[in-house]
Amino acid sequence: MAKQISDELVKQSYSLPAHLKVDCGLSRMGIVLKDRLEEAAEEAAKIHALPNLNTEAVFSHLTAAGTEGAYAALDLAEQQRFFELIKMLKKKNISIKTHLMSSDPYIWYPQTPGDYIRVGSILYGICPERYSCCGIKNCMSMNTYIVQIKWIPRDTEVSYGPLYRTVRRTKIAVVPVGFADGIRRALSNKGEMLIHGKRVPIIGKICCDHTILDVTDIEEVKVGDEVTIFGRNGEESQTAGDYAELCNASAPETTVIFSARIPRNYLNM
Repeated sequence: MAKQISDELVKQSYSLPAHLKVDCGLSRMGIVLKDRLEEAAEEAAKIHALPNLNTEAVFSHLTAAGTEGAYAALDLAEQQRFFELIKMLKKKNISIKTHLMSSDPYIWYPQTPGDYIRVGSILYGICPERYSCCGIKNCMSMNTYIVQIKWIPRDTEVSYGPLYRTVRRTKIAVVPVGFADGIRRALSNKGEMLIHGKRVPIIGKICCDHTILDVTDIEEVKVGDEVTIFGRNGEESQTAGDYAELCNASAPETTVIFSARIPRNYLNM
């Protein structure tokens, strides 16, 4: 593939900077390093020598990047493998920049050398408690509003399934956000949202475009009131990471699926 790109660049009299991906253990993209470091160094050197493809850096990705401390031996073995390749390239007179750390590994292994860090979750403070050592704060919130409020009797089914039946006369609030927006259905009957600085439970199955909340214990709640899905509301707050835990997912899995129909507002903070 690198040769094909180089040939095309030469044909068009054009040059491109490139970062070379190597596989130190994840078995995804890149030149395999395990049990073949010498061959990998030869391949990397050949790619580095290709005309018009200016290889500026070599990078890789740790297998246990999102699993804190559980695979420390594996992490260290992969780092050793990666930097052994870099030593071999230097012996071939190839001095090149490197990047191996993403958000979580950077926190666990701050001593690991490298020219760049690929920040993702840490950039948005999705899980601020995870990055407390860096003074990271959550800077991303998601809000909606109430479109309907009504009282329903005890022993009334709520939403599809039904997965939920009221155990008292219940005041419900409907918000115009659902799984089509990226609110996982796994949060049905488990997740919460924030209204007037208080937590209110999601009841029933999350719909395509709507979610139903139990607001019986919230006084003076009305149509149009702001509802915080994650972020801060009064004295209460929750993060995308909190939602992720309820879904047995990672924080990036939770945020990356938010659909394009959700308006984005970017603030200078």
